[in-house]
Amino acid sequence: MIKRLFGDKFSRANNIAKSVRSLQRVPEKERPRIVKKAVFNIYVIGSIIILISLWLYFFGNEVSSIPIGNHLEGETFRSRRANLYLHLLVPVFIPLIFIFGIPLLIRNYIIKRIVDKEFPKDKKLQ
Repeated sequence: MIKRLFGDKFSRANNIAKSVRSLQRVPEKERPRIVKKAVFNIYVIGSIIILISLWLYFFGNEVSSIPIGNHLEGETFRSRRANLYLHLLVPVFIPLIFIFGIPLLIRNYIIKRIVDKEFPKDKKLQ
């Protein structure tokens, strides 16, 4: 299931190489090692933990007070569902953009740093 969702490690590393240009300098067999090293970096894991804990701190009470089931206002199922989505927009959906986006930016920066350290650019003589 997970392999089908994410693909094998080589295709995943090649997809990341499309967004992180410096990873394209790395040979294809080395790319999964670099990506794994960046994903399990303490800054990426730490940012995920910090962002989720901040989300729980700021929006935990709002999420727990959202009415569910038959307690939603609305006449029809569709209006109840729309009302639920409106209740979830600010405390859930908008912070998810940051919770998923910031660790990706950190991961891309760490990949760039690792590649620059292990596979330096060829210096051109002028």
